[in-house]
Amino acid sequence: QNDSVWKKVDLVWKYATNGNTPVVNIYTNGVLDEVMTKHGVPVRLENANIGIGCSTQDNPNGTNSKGRRFNGSMDEVRLRPGIVSDDWINADFETVNNESFVTIAPPDVLAVAWAETSGMIGVTNVTLHAAVVGGVVSCFGSNTTVCVIQGKFWKEGESEPTGWTNLVENLALHAEFEVSVPCLDGASYSYKLRAVDDVGGETEVVSGTFTTPTSLDVTWAEMYTVGVTNVFEHTAVIGGTLNDMGSSASVTVEGKFWHGETEPEEWTTVGEPLLQTGPFSVSVSGLAVHMSYSYKLRVVGSSGAVTDPISGTFTTRDELTVTWAAGAELPGIARISYGYVVAGGTVHDLGDSTSCRIVYKLWIDGETEPTSWTLLSGNLVENDTCSESIPVLDGSTYHYKFKAVGDNGEETAEVSGMFETMSAVSTETQYYDDGTDAYWVVKEFERYLPFTVTGYDGAETLTNFPVLVEVRKNDTNGFSYDDFYHTGGRDMAFVDEKGRVIPHEIDTWNPNGMSLIWVRLPEMKNGTKFTMCYRSPLVNPPADPGNTFERYVGVWHMSERGDGIVQIQDSTVNKLNGETHANSLAYSSGRIGYARRVAQHSGTSSTYGHILINDHDDILRTSVGNVFTYSCWSKLADGKPGWAYLVARKREDAGALKMFLRGVERTSSRVSAKTPTRAGASSTRTEMSTPSSAPGAAVRRRATIRIST
Repeated sequence: QNDSVWKKVDLVWKYATNGNTPVVNIYTNGVLDEVMTKHGVPVRLENANIGIGCSTQDNPNGTNSKGRRFNGSMDEVRLRPGIVSDDWINADFETVNNESFVTIAPPDVLAVAWAETSGMIGVTNVTLHAAVVGGVVSCFGSNTTVCVIQGKFWKEGESEPTGWTNLVENLALHAEFEVSVPCLDGASYSYKLRAVDDVGGETEVVSGTFTTPTSLDVTWAEMYTVGVTNVFEHTAVIGGTLNDMGSSASVTVEGKFWHGETEPEEWTTVGEPLLQTGPFSVSVSGLAVHMSYSYKLRVVGSSGAVTDPISGTFTTRDELTVTWAAGAELPGIARISYGYVVAGGTVHDLGDSTSCRIVYKLWIDGETEPTSWTLLSGNLVENDTCSESIPVLDGSTYHYKFKAVGDNGEETAEVSGMFETMSAVSTETQYYDDGTDAYWVVKEFERYLPFTVTGYDGAETLTNFPVLVEVRKNDTNGFSYDDFYHTGGRDMAFVDEKGRVIPHEIDTWNPNGMSLIWVRLPEMKNGTKFTMCYRSPLVNPPADPGNTFERYVGVWHMSERGDGIVQIQDSTVNKLNGETHANSLAYSSGRIGYARRVAQHSGTSSTYGHILINDHDDILRTSVGNVFTYSCWSKLADGKPGWAYLVARKREDAGALKMFLRGVERTSSRVSAKTPTRAGASSTRTEMSTPSSAPGAAVRRRATIRIST
């Protein structure tokens, strides 16, 4: 193998149906070269370190296995349990080798990031009388100045309309839109949506179905007490969500309020009639200061329908008061997102103070409550609203407390609660329970770069596939590093075709040239589209879901800079980080960004710079087992041939797992997978063809695959 050429090697290790015959599929540059079988005993993956570019059976710093140290450079080493298909392995090669595997949509393509709720693309809400359509205009053509959102809506059993209806007109680039489309109650609808610009461009059509509600239904808020969201000196605020108005054209909130006396016989109307579904807030006034009240609440429809009454008690105040945010149905919490929560409230009354501040305590479940309070916002006066971001860890349960403190020392009563942050570990293809938060993430960015998979020719739709994305400085597609508010690409997220946020990991970030980003696509086939959202002014931009390499046990990008002893990071949640030998060198001309030069030969002298992965917790044996897939990019250097280790595990030779790549006269390569020794067995060599040194070349040379048993 020529020193100037990188090759990708994949080994899929499995067993025949008898459970005792190793079967090894060996791939070079994404092409299956050989399937080998040989009787042996199952590999025993004992608790031991992993050697990349060396064996672990000898002292790594000794001399016994120098002849089998890997002579060359390695990049993007991966290990995962189970087997993957030929389509997967070929796509995994092509996403790096083929610059056209993923392409950026040209600047003359109109694009919309549609909102999504409960699987309805483009529809954010369905109420009694209407469906709400929403999204963000994410990309314009080079000559586009405005666009229009069009739709078709038809009831079940009816024919699809032939013409399109304009829903929103004269939308500019990056404009956010939301519009209600009238619908009949209790009916099932089909719909189609698209955007059309002023020069004839149009987006692909999105479609779906929904059913409008029918019955009178209300969910009472539970903030202060059930149905009561806040209490002031003379006023109590009543709130909840009207889910369904049934056949009523309007509904009215009614209540009874009394203290130290008999319950009134008559109901009192509270606030104005409600004409549509959704959250509501009405107030009852004329209450006495600092007085305990009993109450009952109900909702009455114009059709005569009545909900069951609810009841409770509250006490009015005569002090500093704050109306706490309640967007997440938790007092003080407006919204929960990846990496942060938005918290705060509105100052209603300062009491005897001239200003106040809002403070909080936040701690993870199982930890001790902090002794001190943290400032959220200060110098607030009456009617000021505080809305600030608080960083949190993904996938965690938090306790919190909020209170307001006046400049004269007066304090409000504490509000408290618990919430769970969104998990960074996703399931198959769904990264949010619904599209609401994904829609929020899209809206919090100002720039969008659409991508399309154009180089995949496999028949299989691949799931959770990490695809490599390239962006360049001052590219013709309009991308520019200058558009980022934050350094290192921190204000960046990726969304799939349905607007769901998907995981990504930056491999290389180079504001002066090309950056490389791994993006995990929930489903990938040719034509799959996804979008990079970037440029967020938030102090804490929306966090990435993480776990880009979810199904892998270990992924080592080898992109660390610096020579000598360097920590090699594992990108999976297992954090099987490694350490290089003192002679290891960083290699700037890696296949994907930087790589590691594992060892060098020069005549009869050698310099060894292998990598050891510490697996004290025995993750490999318990997570990988005896059926697994190993892959790496490798480049052999000039020098003496030898069976050089790609990866090895176990200190003793018996039962060792070893994989070799052998360089012969710079023109060919040999791969060997070794199983445990069995009494009376002998080594075999199976002839095979491997690709020439040039990726994709038609000429093929003979090489040797060896399994020793």
